[in-house]
Amino acid sequence: MADAVDMKTGADGVAAVPAEQDIDQFVDELALMPESRRKQMKAVVRRWRLMSPEARREVSKAVEDRMRLHLMQEPTAELLTGDIIGGNQFFGVEMMPRTIDEPFWMQSVYVIAEHVAKDGLAKALCVCLRCWEDWGCKTAIELNKSMVARVCADRKLNFSTRMQTDVQTRTVIMWMRLRGKFFWNRDNKVNAANLYFDDRAKILRVVHSDDFKGWLHAHTQINPAKADFDFLMHQIDAAAMNSRIASECVPGALFDRRGNVVYVSNGDAMMVRVSAAKGKGKKPVVELVSNGTDNVVFTQGMTLKPWQLLDGEGEDPFETCPPFSTANYQSEHGRMIARLWFLGLASCLRSYPAIVFTGKMRSGKSRTAKGVFELLGAPVRLSAIRANGESDFWTVVNKGGVVCFDNVDTKNVWFGDAMQLACTDGSTEARTLFTNDQTTTLRANAKIIMTSNNPMFASESGLADRLQIVRLDQFDGKNGKESGDTAITEAIDSHRNSALTWMVKTVSRALADTDEVEPNVNMRHPDFAAFSMRCARALSDAHYRMSILALKSAEFDKALLTVQNNSTTNYIFEALCAHFTDEEKMRQEWDGTASDLMAAIVEIHPDLEKSKYLSATSIGKAMSRYFDQLAVLFDMKPPRKYGSQTKFLITGFSDMYAKNVNISKNFELKTDDSAEADVSDLL
Repeated sequence: MADAVDMKTGADGVAAVPAEQDIDQFVDELALMPESRRKQMKAVVRRWRLMSPEARREVSKAVEDRMRLHLMQEPTAELLTGDIIGGNQFFGVEMMPRTIDEPFWMQSVYVIAEHVAKDGLAKALCVCLRCWEDWGCKTAIELNKSMVARVCADRKLNFSTRMQTDVQTRTVIMWMRLRGKFFWNRDNKVNAANLYFDDRAKILRVVHSDDFKGWLHAHTQINPAKADFDFLMHQIDAAAMNSRIASECVPGALFDRRGNVVYVSNGDAMMVRVSAAKGKGKKPVVELVSNGTDNVVFTQGMTLKPWQLLDGEGEDPFETCPPFSTANYQSEHGRMIARLWFLGLASCLRSYPAIVFTGKMRSGKSRTAKGVFELLGAPVRLSAIRANGESDFWTVVNKGGVVCFDNVDTKNVWFGDAMQLACTDGSTEARTLFTNDQTTTLRANAKIIMTSNNPMFASESGLADRLQIVRLDQFDGKNGKESGDTAITEAIDSHRNSALTWMVKTVSRALADTDEVEPNVNMRHPDFAAFSMRCARALSDAHYRMSILALKSAEFDKALLTVQNNSTTNYIFEALCAHFTDEEKMRQEWDGTASDLMAAIVEIHPDLEKSKYLSATSIGKAMSRYFDQLAVLFDMKPPRKYGSQTKFLITGFSDMYAKNVNISKNFELKTDDSAEADVSDLL
């Protein structure tokens, strides 16, 4: 043992060379050593020359308590079997603690050479590459290289460049496994989607990202421009796809949900776990935990900026924080729709409606949409819809999180169908670029915001049925628009901690709510409606009643948006409104054919009398196609056939239309008991 710790003649490998000793002087002393010892130390010196003084000191310290266990291990001759040939135990490494007090370590069998023994059996000369949990990656690489170099020198074998690269790569993989976990993406099992979770930093990185490559270079000091680095990246891909050492996962984006527990990201390393409220007073259960807890992981770049979970209940940003509190909503239910859609993000529902901020120029549509990203602390993603951009659309929504399509005013052939799929958990399958027969599936993982001055896309009734519409009027100077963008951003930042605290504690109470909610308020997205109404009930009974009213009014808005953004049905709508608001005609039923409707339209718009785009035939087709939407606005009987003609009977405005016209003028949300009575009457 005394020989092992002697700094000049001891058999402790790299530790035999003091970090501060002059290497040239030590080489001269090699001549005085025994022949067998000299061969060992020459290989060590070759490796030592490449290391900086700081690295030498680090290696010396790391080796001190493990010199016999690792550096001076003797190779063994093993029979060539399927378990060992070619170093096949690369992924089948052993991980074990030496003692309770010492860190985990990992070892992998490495075949230095193969030969046929005198007994005629094929054997392999093997050593164990090892790595300890408390070793730095560069230290582990140097120690394993030094050990293999010594064994090769002792056996008069060449420690080739290929062997050096192989030892280096295997050591890095072992070090990474000790430090974290490999994952493949269950929804997209390709190398480009491979993931690595750093247990120490609590960060999930995409293996092929520049961020991961920079992190890997910082720990290994391998030049990214060299072939060694490419070889290492290929081996990491193989490790991440190997079911023996890697796991499948679906990484979260901003929010995640497992059963009745919601996870809200909080920076790259932390997240907030939201469980169902407990106790008689339904006290919210929210706690700050590390990213990766419960096997829930958020990918770097798809997390919320760090925020502080406050002790209190927080504040509703739609009452206290511009631009949401100062927006000039056309109807009072617009604020509630925006509030419910924001809270519903935590539900992590696959089928989720898109929200549309629509209004004239300078109504704050884009600024409100951008404010949603700033309030969450999510990356701001404002995209445009291009004429031939369907593939770009699916790429954007596949990424997940929240995305905004700004100024969607032009009607595109593909947009309506794509949006309908995106709002109901749809996907698209396309050929992978630069291949002949390989395909890839892109899913609608993102929650969608749209802004529009002239929402022509809503003329498609199927798309309008998948939207939540918030109509905004132009600012009139009474709602704070005089504040610049910078001031609004600063105001949002100052309210962000309070707003997210309010969000998670509201969601916690909603998760504990198992009582029934009002049915059939949103036939297209019933799960969204149920979750959002429970969130509203968690705020107060008045908010719950208002949420029912708002969601029912939203169904009216869908029909109105469809009718008003189709030129033919808009003319029909104007003609019927003129009829039922005329003092002489308003008590009369409207009973007529498409030709009669054409005459009523021409009475209002004489220039359309000879239009080639509008005729009795086109009006008849529009009445049939958009009958359900018009029936929301008017009390209509099913069309009746009389020979070659079709007649329509309309008795007046629908109750839904009358309610919404009344609400938009007179209703205000209050927090006292009288507000509940007002809402009850309107319902």
